[in-house]
Amino acid sequence: MKLAVIASHPIQYHAPLYRRLAGTSGITLSVFFANKPDAQRQGRGFGQAFEWDIPLTAGYPSAVFAQNLDRPRDWRGMLRGAAHLRRMWKADPPDLIFLTGWHHPGMVAGLIAARASGKPLIFRGEATLSARRGAAKRAAHRLLLAQFQRILFIGEANRKYYLAHGVNPGRLVFSPFFSENERIGGQADELAGRRQEIRAGWGIPENATCFLFCGKLEPKKRVEDFIAAIGQCPGAHALVVGSGELEAALRQQSDRRISFAGFLNQSRIAEAYCASDVLVLPSDEGEVWGVVVNEAMACGLPAVVSDRVGCREDLIKEGETGFSFPFGNIGALAATLRRFVATPGLAKQMGSCARAHIQSYSVENAAAGVMRAVQAVCGGRS
Repeated sequence: MKLAVIASHPIQYHAPLYRRLAGTSGITLSVFFANKPDAQRQGRGFGQAFEWDIPLTAGYPSAVFAQNLDRPRDWRGMLRGAAHLRRMWKADPPDLIFLTGWHHPGMVAGLIAARASGKPLIFRGEATLSARRGAAKRAAHRLLLAQFQRILFIGEANRKYYLAHGVNPGRLVFSPFFSENERIGGQADELAGRRQEIRAGWGIPENATCFLFCGKLEPKKRVEDFIAAIGQCPGAHALVVGSGELEAALRQQSDRRISFAGFLNQSRIAEAYCASDVLVLPSDEGEVWGVVVNEAMACGLPAVVSDRVGCREDLIKEGETGFSFPFGNIGALAATLRRFVATPGLAKQMGSCARAHIQSYSVENAAAGVMRAVQAVCGGRS
């Protein structure tokens, strides 16, 4: 079974899935990226140029088909990209095509090529109902989703989006959003003996309950809500990991109870989880999942998230793996944080539950979902 994956660009959270599928018996995998960004393009939104320091394209074959296609309404460019992809498939056509979104003009080109090929299609995206969409866009999404024989959903909010757009439940297959639990959890375990040293390096007091924010410093993440809540929580310390457009202003407004680590690449991110006690993600509805919650739980941290974060229904078991709070309600967030400060051992206890719960949100289960979709579409051929 020749499976062609169409993806926007190499993503650190998707590469393990491609490697797993490439190693699956009976599957010949090829991944076709719309583009491979250089350090400058990769750094958009982070406020600095960088490259991820873990391999993103090793372990599976890949190619690029629309490198310079960036403009959303460049229909000629999309048609050229689609034609290029069709030519790439001509000598060795796939049996099944797996599309991972339509959020990039290169992905639209990929969808055009996939539809023109006449091959069966499966889809895995991240959309939820929280985004505001007009009637025309909702209708367009219904038509797009009707093109796929099977659709993989990453969690409950994502599943509800598909159902609301007319997808028959029998066409839905669960393929959970995941982080590399073993890799990042193992790194955190190895660092455990250096916890106080790492905390001291960031100015975190030895006995303080440390709450972690990790992500781009951009408006949708609402990191300012987090910092305001820390101000109402005596005995708490905040560690802010990330960079972005709000960084300079946040640094100027913050006091000594807020430590800024800046941008940490993948090889160092476990240090932040090791140094902290609880993850906080106060984002708005733009946070369609929140993979930092997966990572934190894999490292033994509970999470506190707003009720608009996409992973809430799946990963937050109230009072067991974490808590949720009403979006934008700083008082409610502060009250939740004070529970951890007032109850020594609560974060560790809930972190153990979180670590156990996150094990099912794994690359193995994500790949198993893809294979169930492949088998459902292709039957005996798979």
